Amino acid sequence: MLCLLLFLFSIVSASARVTILIDSDVPTIRHRRQSSTRGAVLPEACRNTQPVDKEAIVFPSGFEAVSVPWMRADLKPRLVTSPGLRSGWQRLGSLKVRGMNATVQEVIRHLEDNHCLFLPWGGSIRDMVLGEMPHDVDAEVSCTQERIHSLCSLKFGIDNCEKSPWPGSSKLRIGNERRGSGGADTIEPMDIVQWKDTFEVPPTQWEFTPNTMTYYAMPNNGPQALIDLTNMGFEDVCEKKIRITAEEQQWPEWAGEAGKQLIKRLRFWKLRTKGYEARDPQTQYFVVESLKKEFNESEVQKFYCIYVMDGEYHDDGLQRGTCALVDDNNPAKLEESKRAFNSLFETDFGTPFWQKVMKPTIDGIRVQRGAPATPSSVPYEPRQQATPYNVPYEPREQATPYRIPYEPREQATPRSSAQVSVTRSTTSKILKLYINK
Repeated sequence: MLCLLLFLFSIVSASARVTILIDSDVPTIRHRRQSSTRGAVLPEACRNTQPVDKEAIVFPSGFEAVSVPWMRADLKPRLVTSPGLRSGWQRLGSLKVRGMNATVQEVIRHLEDNHCLFLPWGGSIRDMVLGEMPHDVDAEVSCTQERIHSLCSLKFGIDNCEKSPWPGSSKLRIGNERRGSGGADTIEPMDIVQWKDTFEVPPTQWEFTPNTMTYYAMPNNGPQALIDLTNMGFEDVCEKKIRITAEEQQWPEWAGEAGKQLIKRLRFWKLRTKGYEARDPQTQYFVVESLKKEFNESEVQKFYCIYVMDGEYHDDGLQRGTCALVDDNNPAKLEESKRAFNSLFETDFGTPFWQKVMKPTIDGIRVQRGAPATPSSVPYEPRQQATPYNVPYEPREQATPYRIPYEPREQATPRSSAQVSVTRSTTSKILKLYINK
């Protein structure tokens, strides 16, 4: 028997993994192929997950008037927990906010103690799942901008609480990027927006699936869960894939008005530089071809300045953009960021389009040191159409809204499996009609 085993080992490739299962003295050798994909080994938070009943996660007493996102009737969210997620959430809460001597958890606790719910959303939860350090923590709150500003100023100082200078904007920033510096345990200032701007809009106004998750931990060591509103985001983050949040026949609506809001689609490449890929060829085709068709120099320059060069963008109204590099202390990091984006742009758009259209547009950005007088307004986590919901949040009057079906703005009767089949069979026709119209 020993000779047989030695012989079998000698003919197996040294690079393969081998498992020997012995059953009644008969050895069976199975080869486990090494996966070449980045997602071969799942992050800790993606392993040993357990589903969480959505009715088990509720807000504390006193928040009955606040709509509960995961109880919307038009969505089929996924709620999960795992040891990795719980430790990731603890780690996220312990991070300090730049410019102030307070942690993320201390900010959350202060707001909730004063009757303002705080739910993180987007990139910080995505990075938490992967065990990566988030750049910042963006969140939705159930109180008005004025209320949050008052609570923030009293607790953390007015210099750490900045309202958006743009009329009608509900955005508020907690922290101070002009103080201190980023460290291993420090995130950039937190961008806060109104609850209804995210949690009460249809999926066509969201962005890509990896950025559509939130997390809630009930007080007093109660249940906690990652909440994946699209039921696709958690899986996509674990596998580093990208999907559009809307149904395929709604992709043109999701893309927004022609020639505008290109930043929403260009953020596809923010994920690409983090190692993500489109879940399917149709997604890649739609994003790339719709951008080619609706190419807008100002929008592309704005995206490149803010998300590639980490600058502040100023448009003089004559389609000429200036990018102010406020914190220009790491030129090597800037060049690496530009190389990463440029390489993927050329790969995904093709060399001819890159050389003739995109590269000249990027090279045309005027760069200055220091902040511009009037930075260009960019929507927070650009996921809304225009800005139709920039009004203060007004609590609903019903006693238990989280058990009352959410009423979507445009019908949302579930489609039958036959309708879904028909929709998917006509995807290519829809794409062609949109691209060629």
